Amino acid sequence: AWVDGQSLRTYRHAPNAGSRKSWAAGDATSRAVRLADMAMRGEMGIPGAL
Repeated sequence: AWVDGQSLRTYRHAPNAGSRKSWAAGDATSRAVRLADMAMRGEMGIPGAL
């Protein structure tokens, strides 16, 4: 497991909803692809994160 950046869910709900919510899904997908790449390359995880 890795400790990744903060969730962008905050930007998808009032009163914080704005133009940022339009890229939240793309950002989440980008993070998922990066973490999958790290896993495929054998990067060590952080056991305490679970």
